[in-house]
Amino acid sequence: MGIATVKVLLIALPTFGMWTPLNLLYLAGMLENHGIDCTIVDWNTEGCSGVIKEICKKYDIVGLSVLTSTRWNSFDTAALIREYSPESLIVMGGVHATLMPEQCQKYCDVVIKGDGEAPFLDLCQGKKPLERFLPINSLPIPAYHKIDLSKYPGRGYSKYDFRKANGVNIHGVPRVSMQATRSCTSHCRFCSSPKVQGEYRMRDPCRVVGEMGYLYVRYGIRHFYFNDDSFYLDRDRGIEFCELVARKLKVAFHIETRADVLDLEYAIALKRAGCYRVQVGLETGSPEVLGRMSKSIDLDAIRDGIQNCKKAGLRVDANLIVGNEGETDETIEQTRKFLKNANPTTISSTWNGLLLFPGTAVYRKAIKEGLITDDFWETREECKVYKFSPEQIGQWNHRVYTYKFIPRLRYWAQLFENKVCKTGFLNEKKRHQELFSN
Repeated sequence: MGIATVKVLLIALPTFGMWTPLNLLYLAGMLENHGIDCTIVDWNTEGCSGVIKEICKKYDIVGLSVLTSTRWNSFDTAALIREYSPESLIVMGGVHATLMPEQCQKYCDVVIKGDGEAPFLDLCQGKKPLERFLPINSLPIPAYHKIDLSKYPGRGYSKYDFRKANGVNIHGVPRVSMQATRSCTSHCRFCSSPKVQGEYRMRDPCRVVGEMGYLYVRYGIRHFYFNDDSFYLDRDRGIEFCELVARKLKVAFHIETRADVLDLEYAIALKRAGCYRVQVGLETGSPEVLGRMSKSIDLDAIRDGIQNCKKAGLRVDANLIVGNEGETDETIEQTRKFLKNANPTTISSTWNGLLLFPGTAVYRKAIKEGLITDDFWETREECKVYKFSPEQIGQWNHRVYTYKFIPRLRYWAQLFENKVCKTGFLNEKKRHQELFSN
């Protein structure tokens, strides 16, 4: 079979929040640039019947991206491929495949680690897939035309917030994922991003804005989410990006980045470009716990970044981890006091505590302490929590969320929506189960 005639299928599995499958769109773009066509089917929009219908077309190669917390979605899908298209070569990549390749190899034929674009191309060209990290400016334009962008929902500040941002109806229009950077400069003990994505890399702002412009003109897309771990940590590049967007496009977007890069000039530039929400990794308001994390940032810098964003008119969501290494009632009280002082617009936390993921320093510590083994990932539990009980985490979350009146209301609303406080993923998990059963 010639390279040009190889049939390739990429399957996007159910995701929390229902994002456009950017990782698969990059793979498809790389293949198309080398004359190889492929098909993308998204479980979120097409359901189980649509995925099975596509699998039955007998593709030569079928690719799946594996997340740790939803790994069994991938493994169950691999079983469907074996049943309906036994001759297909099953390929797994993504975070869990990079960190736990031996486990994934039990369910597929080929495992690809790290950046998937070049190794997957090698495989489709009949070569041995060589693991390597690409210069980020050599990434192709994602093959957005492979999916129906209109099927992906927008979501504003929250599920029930219908306000506009920069004149864009962010709740009612499709939201498309973008990427300006890969990886992160920090090596936090709870995060595996550098191990999976390599060194921190930033795309040329002109390329990113050009990609946004392409979607703006061809598909009328006005709403974007940058799924970077740390959006433009080089403030000069970040400001260049903002100035280009403000000059050429009328869009709304939200980002996640480190608070210590957000001086007032950068925050104002983001606002003028159409940014409406910035997520920052606070994790804790305790200096001691922050130091344990190896986060390489101090609380003064986080406070300054939050306040600069608020001065610029940006909403700031401070991400927390409740139940860190060394967490106590006293450190929770420190977090509560910090939140009162810094006063972010909203906060969000891991409702069930510090999650133990492969490839992280805290995971290696937990193995030594006998809290978990690699065999855990053979079970169908989503993930395991570091040390503290659900009851303890629930009490601490209550203390953190009730630092002011409005966050307290949001806290009780979240409890009501989820029915139980031990997981913030209850409704999404139910949706996943429904997608696989329909």
